[in-house]
Parts: sequence; structure tokens; C-alpha cells
Amino acid sequence: MKNSPRNILLTGATGILGSHVLYELLIACLKGERRVKITLVVRSREKESARQRVIGVLSNPYRPTLLYSFTPEELFHFIDIIDAGLNELDDSHLARLKKAGRVHIIHSAAHTNLSVNPNVYDILYDDNYKGTLHLLQWASGVLEKFTFIGSAYSIGHRYGLIPDSYKQLTASGERAEISRRNWRNPYEELKTDAGYAVIRFCNQHNIKWQILRPSTICGRIMYQPLYYTPKFNVFYLFGKFFLRVAREDNRDELVRIVANPHSVLNVVPVDYIAKAITRVFDDDHIREMNLVYSNSLPVDYIVHHMIEYAGFKCEIVDTTPENQNILEKMYYKVVGPQFTEYINTPWHAYDTTVLRSIMKDVPEVNMHSIFPELYGYAVSHQFGEALTVAHISE
Repeated sequence: MKNSPRNILLTGATGILGSHVLYELLIACLKGERRVKITLVVRSREKESARQRVIGVLSNPYRPTLLYSFTPEELFHFIDIIDAGLNELDDSHLARLKKAGRVHIIHSAAHTNLSVNPNVYDILYDDNYKGTLHLLQWASGVLEKFTFIGSAYSIGHRYGLIPDSYKQLTASGERAEISRRNWRNPYEELKTDAGYAVIRFCNQHNIKWQILRPSTICGRIMYQPLYYTPKFNVFYLFGKFFLRVAREDNRDELVRIVANPHSVLNVVPVDYIAKAITRVFDDDHIREMNLVYSNSLPVDYIVHHMIEYAGFKCEIVDTTPENQNILEKMYYKVVGPQFTEYINTPWHAYDTTVLRSIMKDVPEVNMHSIFPELYGYAVSHQFGEALTVAHISE
């Protein structure tokens, strides 16, 4: 049995990744591999209580089949709920948490928005940065360790091999100035800032810390039903855009996309990331780690596949085309500002030596070979709109 903390507080349990971390923890409890109490921070909504939202996750018809034999009430044996948003946590909530003793927080909750609109900064600052700081300060008296789920893309534009460690600190422990850290949007910048805030706070208060950074999340590849994810976002939305604008009278029209044909996009299944988190979060030797696949998908392949799937022709170009047709004007106005910065990056790869040593019994699938099925699943389920699931958002 693993030497894991008995009390875990998980944020983001109704989200894309957090729900699968919850599934992994529950499966480990049911198998007797862990003996933990899981506290979830979940906020009630106008028409749905926090408990109802969690029940929705536990009874989701697309939950891993390993959980089919258990009712939500049986699974609540391992779960307690704090009904609050991150910035709403107060002394009354802390009193409940203190009864459990020392706690290890896995902070997965985040508002994901890759927009470059300056107005997005304030929203992300409140939710992702201030929410993280408030959570740390609120729990500091009982906090044993803080595992922060960051983003592999908080490194910004980078060429070559990317290591697990991103942090750069001065001798006194302060954040060092980082040259050429070219963030693509406020989301990446604030994920970086929040990570440094975690390090600084935990070092000052003698709290163990850990930063785990997933790359682009896609549907499941280990747990049935395969290819499911609670929300089809990020790269899925690129294909969704072209399917939505496709009509009989614009079939076979050419779309010129600014991208680096030699670059890649690291796509990793949500259940693989969740399993990795539950294997490394109580390993104090691991401070930073990218949760990624060893091999990435060629940008050229992804772009061509999704555009041609919608019935258009595609050409990769170096610069934004002039004399744009209607489709191109729509693309560069609506989704181009977000996607161009991710498909026009320098070639890069991630060092997965440590991660693969931990996940050596979990083989990586060939993402290139399964991509048509992975993407086809999203299309056939209308990118989640046809799924009968709880209201899951991150």
C-alpha cells in the first residue's frame, strides 16, 4: 500500500482533468491501494447544488466502467464536500477541514481561456491567480503539501528539448527575470505567475510543493468508453469551427492557414494525465514535471486532417494571406488569434525520462494512428453537445 497522505483536498473535481483525478483516487480506494478521505471544493450553482454536481460526476454514464458497480452514495463514503468557490473559502469551511488533520491539496481547478483579448486577463487573474493564493493562505495552518496543476505551455514559445524544471530563482529564493519568455496569452502568463506564487508561499511557510504541467488534453485511451472527455476544447475547437461553417456551396474551397509545418502539438489523454498525477503527487522527490506524451503530433497532419474532414482544401502558409476569401476572413477573425500561436510554434519536444520511468507499465498509444478515431468520436458526439453528462466545466 502506498505511503500516501490520508487526507486529500481536490479542487476542480467537476472539471475535465479534476473529474478524472477523482476517478483515479476512488478506484485506488476501492482496490485498497489507498486509504484516504477526499475533500472536494465545489461551488453550488443557481439550479444545482454542489452535492448534485458531484453526483453528476459519479453517476456520469461516461465514467470509467470500473466504477459502474458502485452508486454515488457508496462512493460518498470516501468523499466530503466544501460548498464554496476558491475565493469564498473562509474560517467556517476551514473548521471542517481541520477535523481531518493535515491535508495534501491537489489544485486542479482553473479557468481555461486562451484568448488574447486583454479583458481576459482580469478574469483569469481573479480565478486562476488570486484563487490559488487564497487557497494557499486559507489552508496554510493544516497544509502539508500543495500540488499545483499548471500548464506545459507556460514555458511559452520554445525550440528544442524542454525539461521538467521551468523555475528560475535567485539565491534568496525570489523569482529571477526570465529572458525571452514569450507567452502566447494571459492564461499562460498567469499559470506561470501562480506557479511562482506557490513556490514562494510554500518555501516561506515550510510547506512541501509540487508543480505538474499537462500539455494539450484529449479524450481517454485507457478507460472505456474510449476517447471520451467531459469537454472537447482546445484543438477540438479548431475542427469544430470548420465543421460549423461548412455548407454545400463552399465545399472544396481553399483555406490558407498560417502554421509551422515542421512543428508539433503535444496531445495527451486525460486518463493518462490523471493516473500520472495520482502516482507522483505524494513523491516528495518530484518537484516539477511535465505530464506529456513522448511523441507529439505533427501540426501539418492535425491541420490538414480537421480541415479536410470538413470538406475544405488546406494549404499551410508562412504569413497571413492577402485577398482572403470568406472562409479565411472568418477563420482569422474568430479563431485564428488563438490557434495561430500554437500551430506556428518552433519545433520542440519534452524530456519524459522521469515520467516514463513512473508510467512504464502504461504504454503510450500511437496518437498519429488513433487520431482519426479520437477526432471522429468528438464529431459523432457533436463535441459534447449530444452527451448526456453532468454540467462539467473547468
